[in-house]
Amino acid sequence: MRVVDTSAWLEYMNGSATGQLIAAELPLRHEWLVPTIVQLEMA
Repeated sequence: MRVVDTSAWLEYMNGSATGQLIAAELPLRHEWLVPTIVQLEMA
């Protein structure tokens, strides 16, 4: 299991170079666990 913090999500969604590196490390979407605090920060 991997927990991804808000800054990583922002990089991933912006498609930055760092986000592309992060994308390679993310599990398949059906395996995602996003902590509530991260969901709130993203909202």
